[in-house]
Amino acid sequence: MKKIIIANWKMKLNYSDTLKLAKQFVALSSKTKNEIVVCPDFSALAEVGKVIKKSRLILGAQDVAAFNLGAYTGEVSALSLKQLDCRYVIIGHSERRQYNKEDDALINLKIKTALPLLIPILCIGEKLSDRKRWKQVLKKQIDLDLKGVEKGKLKSIIIAYEPIWAIGTGQTVSAQEAKEAYNFIVAYLLSLGYSQKQFQVIYGGSVDPKNAGQLSVFAGFLIGGTSLKPKDFFMIANNF
Repeated sequence: MKKIIIANWKMKLNYSDTLKLAKQFVALSSKTKNEIVVCPDFSALAEVGKVIKKSRLILGAQDVAAFNLGAYTGEVSALSLKQLDCRYVIIGHSERRQYNKEDDALINLKIKTALPLLIPILCIGEKLSDRKRWKQVLKKQIDLDLKGVEKGKLKSIIIAYEPIWAIGTGQTVSAQEAKEAYNFIVAYLLSLGYSQKQFQVIYGGSVDPKNAGQLSVFAGFLIGGTSLKPKDFFMIANNF
């Protein structure tokens, strides 16, 4: 079964370096059997789309507006992203929750706005201070972020479990912790009435070639820092 491996380039690169990386990804992507999504920043989104157009790579965005077209300075609509051939969009990443003060109510609006046009990659996860009550934290986030989403109309969504204490720290969960988190999220979504065909659960949080194997229970990865190292990224993508 195909896995989905998502490269989140964040705002780590300038415009020209982003295009160089996109070309490296194209050159390395021909042999992978998995689905590869690249998420550049907005300044390079359209041009990266052109670079990868004839490759096996799929375009994704790092964020989306909570509203449709209108007077929302600085925002980017789901419709515009769709017209740029984006298929996926990251919503609720821990960095946006922290630095942009995005709460679950806003994330819920973004999910609902994106769903008719794009496949949301919904990020959930607990802080180190919440580690002992991680199940309650994940339950609350899922409940609030997916509130009012019509299950009967939902075609596809990706849940990215990203324990905040592991992001950019070099730490990661153990194989046992990974299995427990994956099983918990799947079981909870099923208990809410979602079909297993409607969602995939992936992992994000300091993924690299050394620890990817112990996280193989997940349906894929959301990769940050390592996605800036194309050889390491495709070592994961080609062997996972």
